[in-house]
Amino acid sequence: MAAMGKNTAVRRLDLGYFIRPASETGGPQPRVEPVLAYLVRHEQGLILFDTGIGSADAGTEAHYRPRRRALREALSAVGVSLGDISLVVHPGTPRGISRWSFGRVTAP
Repeated sequence: MAAMGKNTAVRRLDLGYFIRPASETGGPQPRVEPVLAYLVRHEQGLILFDTGIGSADAGTEAHYRPRRRALREALSAVGVSLGDISLVVHPGTPRGISRWSFGRVTAP
């Protein structure tokens, strides 16, 4: 993890990618766009920013051709389990912040 302060560190997690068609890139070629999450180790616990690509309708899936890496797998690769997470910050939650709840937050 990259150091940010005495007791704070950040690790980038690879959660897959999607392919942005050339019609959306402003150029002649499609572009592979990474899907990243960030795990912040803070003195008050582990904070996860984002949880990956959700599922979409068949047309959107075909248009962007996403390749997903399971959140559990990405966390495991850095020695962390879902139960270790103290807080999740995700753009899809009210105000962007929610307490981790296995009933509401699922790991693909």
